[in-house]
Amino acid sequence: MERSTLEQVPLWIGGRKVAATATRRGDVTNPATGAVIRHVPFANAADVEAAVRAARDALPEWRRSPPLRRPAC
Repeated sequence: MERSTLEQVPLWIGGRKVAATATRRGDVTNPATGAVIRHVPFANAADVEAAVRAARDALPEWRRSPPLRRPAC
């Protein structure tokens, strides 16, 4: 399959899909066939910083929630 026709998997940051700022990508293969089925971004420093910032911002509300009421991750 052409690289451009395969699905590009986004990052998941702050509870939503986010396009990576990184340009490097890796292949996801079907273990049964070895065929490349998706491409995933290799997060760069900016992507990681965005994820850390989102986690830090979400922590106070998460901490106030009782354990049984916290959303599943």
